[in-house]
Amino acid sequence: MSSSDITEDRLIKLLGDFRHDVNALRKRVSQYQGEQNKGRKEKLQTRVTKEIQKCDKLEYDVTVALEGFSSATSVKYRDQLQHYAKSFAKQKTNFELAVRDEVEMQNVSSIVPERPFPRDLPAGGPPVVRVETISLEARAGPSGVSHWQQIDNLSETVAIYDDAISRAKNISQLNEDTLDLARATAERLKAQSEMLAEISREVDDVGTGIKRANRTIRDISRRLIGDKCVLFVLLFIIVVIVAMIIAKAVRPELFTVDYYRQHPPGSQHAGQ
Repeated sequence: MSSSDITEDRLIKLLGDFRHDVNALRKRVSQYQGEQNKGRKEKLQTRVTKEIQKCDKLEYDVTVALEGFSSATSVKYRDQLQHYAKSFAKQKTNFELAVRDEVEMQNVSSIVPERPFPRDLPAGGPPVVRVETISLEARAGPSGVSHWQQIDNLSETVAIYDDAISRAKNISQLNEDTLDLARATAERLKAQSEMLAEISREVDDVGTGIKRANRTIRDISRRLIGDKCVLFVLLFIIVVIVAMIIAKAVRPELFTVDYYRQHPPGSQHAGQ
């Protein structure tokens, strides 16, 4: 199953299992630290090792599952994972220290009496006891490396793996943030492109309206010129009519036929 197929309910269940196993691991480590019986302690050591492996797998599963969610959705789950992972790392460290102490207790020294104690002490005092100290370096494994060195190497390897996982998580988070930023930028560019297209359409509409307005103004101008001509002709006619009325009122004889018969237009008294 890929990380994109994991639902939020499945992620919550994985986090719950991880928290439950970390709490169980804490109890097992405490039992291991307080156990005195060697046989039961070996069984506890095996059991704690298996639980650590199980917690490692759950931590990996949760990390992979979080990659399928956006940073805004998974931020609270990442905080929970970091909290449980810190507690898990602390329990692993406590267990490694407990195992180291146990190996040291078993291999630091062994006291071997030179001869059995007699029931009755001799007159010279208690028998001489030979103390043989065996260092951890002297008790080496099959590969020639002491148990102490093996534990140190294992701790260094675990630290290297943890550091690599942490860097991988940081790179994954950076990639997710970069993708989110790219998506947001693309959305803003798309919105701006749509806005520019709308502005271009509005500008075209305004240009068309201006052209129509110019045509309307020219039509109105032509009509006004025609109206002025008609008004001038009407005014001239009115002036002529008024002049004729005034002339008729002042000299009504001018409008009779007899007057023009007596005063032809070319005679001397025509203008009197």
